[in-house]
Amino acid sequence: MSDSPMKSHVFAVLDEPYCVWEHPEDNNNLEFLNGIDPAYFSFVAERMRSTEASAEEDRRAATALRSTYHHALETFFSLVGALVQAPTCVYGWLAQCSTPTLRTLVEQISENRFSSPNVVQGAPVTWETISAVVHGRMDVSEPERARVISGFADLWARSALLFLRRENIDEYNSLKHGFRVHAGGFQLSMDVAANEQVGAPTTKFDLGGSKYGSRYLLIERIGGTAKSNRSFIPRRHYVNWSAEQTSLLLVLLSASIRNVVTFLKLLNGGGDQTNSACPTDDEFQAPWGHTVGVVRMDLARKIPDWAVSATTRQNLDEHLATIGFKRATGK
Repeated sequence: MSDSPMKSHVFAVLDEPYCVWEHPEDNNNLEFLNGIDPAYFSFVAERMRSTEASAEEDRRAATALRSTYHHALETFFSLVGALVQAPTCVYGWLAQCSTPTLRTLVEQISENRFSSPNVVQGAPVTWETISAVVHGRMDVSEPERARVISGFADLWARSALLFLRRENIDEYNSLKHGFRVHAGGFQLSMDVAANEQVGAPTTKFDLGGSKYGSRYLLIERIGGTAKSNRSFIPRRHYVNWSAEQTSLLLVLLSASIRNVVTFLKLLNGGGDQTNSACPTDDEFQAPWGHTVGVVRMDLARKIPDWAVSATTRQNLDEHLATIGFKRATGK
């Protein structure tokens, strides 16, 4: 490849190698990075938290806020993956990284077991070492640099847990694929009787809740767990979240994206780190002061396996044929 008149970028996405060629006079990577607008996410956070909105507008704004938050998580961790494995060809790495692959990368970094090809030298790839790389050239005092590195590392570790949480994945998929959600959270409480007698006095225990959240339908297999079984039933899922926490996290993610992009620009011959964001300790901790108690719940009618039939593709093709459905055939 060194004999070619073209410039090449060789990198891996996890353990899969790729090569992107470009003209030696081009800097497509810097052009791509200059097109990223990290402030978009903080802009949405600010605009979606209006105190003058009606109840219906408030629910819509909260849904837009939540969708943007999931988008920011995916954007940030994608940029981190590119920084770790392909800082000179970010656009190429992003094009080859699927969402499941990205979640695997985030999980491996969180568990300190990332061993794929990377550019982080001399230390394990952790959120702390990544933050040290991103913020290591900031023109601030050593104590301030250490504070910023630690603050972002903690934020990214916590954000990774949220990014990998099953209910958050399902919620994001429901939001971005046609908004298949109902806006609004739920409250959960229970009454505990003083004794077993009918009419005994009860004590109510509040388990928490929120007016903000999502409700969506998923399907799960019934009649057997084998992948060949194509029988499913619906299950309704409920997720609670704090709009205040989501908004505050979105602002911090916007700052995170800004700092990563600034560092990547520096590596690729453009910009400097004078505009890097340095949140205060209070700003780093503020999101975690907002809790909703119970976070998730799912409900479904109790249907025993014997009440339905496990089905295979052949079963269903035969059934579709009997009711007049036919497969299209090419000429």
